[in-house]
Amino acid sequence: MPTDAERFQEALDAYPDLHGCKRMPEGRFDGSPLGVVLRSIRRNATTRGFGPSDHESPPSEVTPRIYFDFVDDESVNAFAITHNNNGFIAMNWGAPARVYGHFMATLARPDVLEFIGNPAAEDCGRKLTTLDTRLESPDPSVLHRMWDILSSKCFTLARLVPEDYAPRDLVREQAAWWLSNLALDFILTHEIAHILGGHCDFWADKFGLAAIQEAVSSSADTPKTMLRQALETDADASGIGNPLTRTLECAARYLGESGPMRGVLQDEKTAVTLCFLACDTVFKIFERESEGAEDLPWRERTHPPLPLRRIQLVAYFQAVLKTLGRSDLDYSLDGAIDLALATNEAASDRLFGRPRDDAGMSRALGDEGTEHAKEIGLAMSSIQSEIRNFVWAHLGSTRDPETPIS
Repeated sequence: MPTDAERFQEALDAYPDLHGCKRMPEGRFDGSPLGVVLRSIRRNATTRGFGPSDHESPPSEVTPRIYFDFVDDESVNAFAITHNNNGFIAMNWGAPARVYGHFMATLARPDVLEFIGNPAAEDCGRKLTTLDTRLESPDPSVLHRMWDILSSKCFTLARLVPEDYAPRDLVREQAAWWLSNLALDFILTHEIAHILGGHCDFWADKFGLAAIQEAVSSSADTPKTMLRQALETDADASGIGNPLTRTLECAARYLGESGPMRGVLQDEKTAVTLCFLACDTVFKIFERESEGAEDLPWRERTHPPLPLRRIQLVAYFQAVLKTLGRSDLDYSLDGAIDLALATNEAASDRLFGRPRDDAGMSRALGDEGTEHAKEIGLAMSSIQSEIRNFVWAHLGSTRDPETPIS
């Protein structure tokens, strides 16, 4: 019987349009912080009911299954596919490397997120060691502590990595790990939504394409791109639940304690706005790493334009808070976009190498944004009856295919 890793590679090999993607080999980043990060992501995916095992899996009475693993590629991308009635989530190792590296570098600056920890301990001119760099004098206890903390998602007073890799201030280092973990949770649940929501099977049936990829691309076939934007919007809405629920659970846990996470989360309002920032940063990083994406005409993109996606994110957060019976926290979203703008746009030139997109936000907030959102909603409504035939309801999808996206 093949191992889960072999099943994963078989699925990649089955589709020529994936251009020979290969599973990341074991031990690729051993001895480096990134190796521990990738291992913890893989482990957490497995404990949630999908992902690769290190041994042959026994026959399962519940089929199909969803498998998760990394692709040996440093570019920023993730994608979902189905093969032989199973689902597969593939993530280039470059995606978590970029996300974690981004938040480490961001919190290592004294002029970003100044309300967290002691920003005076940081230095604008400091260049961090990248997480994929092996420790010069490997101390097994350092990597073991990282593993214990990241895999259990239980933060302590200890530093996770040597200072060269992270912000100097302990609270700001913990904030960088926290935001990175939330961002990866969002990417993962977004991809799950593509499978559970029937997006992959629908797309393959309609267009014969294997993968729904997160790297932004373009096409002059605007009816097709608007359908893709509708599917991405649906996956965004479905993907918010896990990171936001986890945020509120951790806020309830840590706000009664006196550790560094108390200094990160501070209160429920701050916790929710930081969760929003983590999800918004995912959009920004994938947009920035997809060359030329920011300049594409809105209707020719495979993904909704970033400014509009950011505004829609507020509505998704409000919907999840309502479901959780926490609509009292809606007020926390009043400053969420401002925080995202201040962090990911005001500092856009130095963090992403692009100037702030004020014009895009103005378009999204105006009539053009309203009309584009309506067009996405109409595109989703036009395929509701088709998509419901592909929904994997038996795997626990909570999306109601009859409910259109507004």
